[in-house]
Parts: sequence; structure tokens; C-alpha cells
Amino acid sequence: MKTYCLAFFVTVVIWAAGSCTLNDNGKVTSASNSKIYNGIQLQVDGLQVDEAFLSNGRVQINDDNKVKVGDRISVMLAVKGWKEKDGKVYIDASEKVTIGGDVLSSSSSLFGTAFPGGVLPRNAAHISLYQTIGRLKKYDEPIIVSFKVWDRLTNKSLSGSCKLFVEE
Repeated sequence: MKTYCLAFFVTVVIWAAGSCTLNDNGKVTSASNSKIYNGIQLQVDGLQVDEAFLSNGRVQINDDNKVKVGDRISVMLAVKGWKEKDGKVYIDASEKVTIGGDVLSSSSSLFGTAFPGGVLPRNAAHISLYQTIGRLKKYDEPIIVSFKVWDRLTNKSLSGSCKLFVEE
């Protein structure tokens, strides 16, 4: 498993928000006026996503989602709809990274243990889930990043996935 060497970290960051559209079943669509990029597929259940894209830490990556070994790729999400309690919001997230059905990394609670006392609402508005791309045994299949973000007070959530293509 060391050859996969996908380490992931979680951080809350601040960046500008946009807008998106939802179809009748709550799935975020990537209409021309949408702010959902990089083929990110989203399903919302109570939370609202204003913008979603992939970043390499400096800039948004191209829509071809090509990455290199050593890149730190972030799924950037602008989220609204959190419930406040005593000036804090209680967020959590999970993330799973796979290739060809093999699980490279998985975490069921990224924020719950890191922020058990909640975070300020402004810090929960912009979420970044990231992982570092390590060496792989095969490069002909995409890496699938699946994630879920939820409000621990209300169980409102959003989930999604995207594909990354590692260049040798």
C-alpha cells in the first residue's frame, strides 16, 4: 500500500463563492451558468453548494483533471445551510479515495474529531478536502475521490465525487 502513498489532510479555507443550479431531484447540475467545475458530481440533501472545483493549492486545475505524482489536490466547496448553535456550527466530512476498486485511503470523520466544539460559521462556509497524489502501480485508471460533508446538528448533507487522471 506504500506505493499508493496517498495522504490526505483536511483544512477549512476561505475563498470567493458563486452560484449553482439544482435539478428536481436535488442533484447539482453543471449548467453553463453553474459554478461546479472539473466534472464534480454532487448530490445535496439540505446543504447548498455555491461553488465546487479542484485546486492544486495555488490555482484551479484544468477541467481535464490531469494531476502529477506529488501534487496536493483539493476539492474546494462553498457551502451554506449550516445550523448555528451558540455561535458555532458543527460540521463533519468523510472522504474515500479509490483506483480500480482498490481503496487507497478512507476516513469517516475528518472534522468531528478535529473540531468537536464546532467552528465559526465563516470558517464552515468554505471547505477544502485534500489529498497528496502518490506513486501508483498503474496509471491507466482514474483515481476516484468520493466525499460527504454534513451538519452534525441537523444531518443536512452533500455528497459527491470526481475523477483524477495521474500523468506518469
